Amino acid sequence: MKIRSEYKKKTATMLAAVMTVMALLAGCGETTNVHDAPDTSAVTKAVKERTASGNIWEEESKGKFGNVASDSDYSAKEELDDSKLTPITGAELKDGQYLIDSECSYSMFKIADSLLDVKNGSMEATLLMDSNSFEYMYAGTAGEASKAKTDSYIAFEKNESGAQLYRIPVEALDKSLSYAAYSSEKEKWYDVALMFLSSSLSEEAFKVARYTTVSALGLEDGFYYVDVKLEGGTGKASVMSPSMISVREGMVAAMLMWSSDKYDYMIVDGQRYDADTSAGQSEFVIPVRGFDHKIDVIADTTAMSKPHEIEYTLYFDSATIQSADGGVMPSMYESLKKKGKMSLKYAKQFSADEYEDGIYKVKAGDEEYLIVPKETAVPSNVPEEVTVIRTPVENAYMASTSSMDFFRELGILDKVGFAGAEADKWTDSQVSSMVKAGKIKYVGKYDAPEYESLITGKADLAVENTMIYHSPDTKEKLEELSIPVIVDMTSYETDPRGRVEWIKLYGLLTGKYDEAVKFFDESCTEIAAVKPSSKQKPKVAYFYVSPKGHVGVRKPGDYISKEIEMAGGKYIPADVKATDEDDEKESSSMEMSMEDFFLKAKDADIIIYNSTLYGMPASVADLTKDTSLLSEFKAVKDGRVYATKDNMFQDTSAAAEVITELADIVGGQDRSMTYFQKLK
Repeated sequence: MKIRSEYKKKTATMLAAVMTVMALLAGCGETTNVHDAPDTSAVTKAVKERTASGNIWEEESKGKFGNVASDSDYSAKEELDDSKLTPITGAELKDGQYLIDSECSYSMFKIADSLLDVKNGSMEATLLMDSNSFEYMYAGTAGEASKAKTDSYIAFEKNESGAQLYRIPVEALDKSLSYAAYSSEKEKWYDVALMFLSSSLSEEAFKVARYTTVSALGLEDGFYYVDVKLEGGTGKASVMSPSMISVREGMVAAMLMWSSDKYDYMIVDGQRYDADTSAGQSEFVIPVRGFDHKIDVIADTTAMSKPHEIEYTLYFDSATIQSADGGVMPSMYESLKKKGKMSLKYAKQFSADEYEDGIYKVKAGDEEYLIVPKETAVPSNVPEEVTVIRTPVENAYMASTSSMDFFRELGILDKVGFAGAEADKWTDSQVSSMVKAGKIKYVGKYDAPEYESLITGKADLAVENTMIYHSPDTKEKLEELSIPVIVDMTSYETDPRGRVEWIKLYGLLTGKYDEAVKFFDESCTEIAAVKPSSKQKPKVAYFYVSPKGHVGVRKPGDYISKEIEMAGGKYIPADVKATDEDDEKESSSMEMSMEDFFLKAKDADIIIYNSTLYGMPASVADLTKDTSLLSEFKAVKDGRVYATKDNMFQDTSAAAEVITELADIVGGQDRSMTYFQKLK
């Protein structure tokens, strides 16, 4: 399968961004040539010279060096948090000198750069200062410095540019270390916490590799895909996996796509990277120092009332690396871990496979869908023919009138923003009232919706019936506007319980799956309780008559014929078959001449007129006035003529009540019914 179009478009952009990231990476954590290192020998010499006066300085220090700054003396001070870091000792590093990043608790103690010197397991750091505000340092707290002997103070030396240099002992990296700095102007010692960050060192500085490097993997320059796992935060956020990475001159940059567009920047190795949200999700190009190791990052989210920086870790799995230069992406089912299947007892027109992170692959008819929770990143390799639906759906366009009933039954009509039928076309009073009041906006029929209204109203799903296949341009246009289209296939189910079972799919789409399962189970229990009162299995014909005089019947084996059988009747005509191959595929009903219908169904004990398309006849006379052959039917002569009411088609979930009423009709029990009317 081909690389998705958005990745093709982003390749050139990523190249430019990668080069920027690589430039930032190039200067970090490199081993410094000893000959280029600052000459710090003079620092020690200066300390000895400054302390040569011995007792004189000791005497002076009792007053001059005995003062400690109070909290009010600090212009800005913060705690360094090392609680989530593991200290790195000198024994874990190779001997050498390395540029290293550092954090400081006191903003007035300004460090321009730091050089770490490792020798025989011991570490020292040379600090290049960005100001000359302090005269001495001490390895300890300000209180300890005020009482210490002056020969333990660390004096500065100036380099050729006149900047101060301090050489201080370093107990460990990734640990908040206590130092003190003396201000000659204030004549006070100030507490200064410093933390030297191992993340800024190159992997070559470590005796034992922390992560797998490009060189260890033998990766050549180019583009690759690799699985990435995100941990941290509340656990709701995720990133797209696999991720596209670029390898250039031994360094790696990754294109990272989040499950939300609410992340405006990330911080990786102390460097800020801003998001690109043009594709509807927050995308970043960030450096990746290595694989098979948890990388600490920070991401700032604007989803709350105030922006918050949240700590995460990223893990890039080297075992999953695949080349992307050939334009082929790994199968999305290889990158997702399957957990099981949705349990379906009767539905045959859809299936749902469950994957990790709440993702479902749904197949309905010839369509495939990938159901992805909004807090989960969409896999980067979804085939173009697969429709992605983000859940929970919150603003649906209901073009399929028979599907609305599932939303009503689940109590989530507030998740329907748009309707494909006007208020007077809805048989449910609640739905009709909501459309009339504008709570659900009528935006035109399925084949000609008001696209602008759907866009401005932020429709997140269009629910269509199979009639949309007669208007393919409409379906394509909706998808071009990033409104996913799902086609309801309930009318093709052969078992009424399978038709009701579609409520599970709508429950999955709306976050009401458990409620949907409960309703389905209760409905099946009610259907099982229906006991036909007639043992004779009277013949029942179910039909309509078109304005042209053609008779429409259900194909044997569809859900209507099954309902009749479950109610104790025998559906006729049972031996019809569509002659047009396309009609066989496109509809669960077919038409025949009145003469053919008469020959096949004249002996029906009961006839039921389907009022869905052309309305309900007022009486038997109204039904037979234009079709005299109907007067010759046994059921007409026996007075067993019924018609469906206009609500039967839209009340998709009411199979139990429909079958119950059919059982009464078959058993000859005349009563007031919800879905059928006896014609007189």
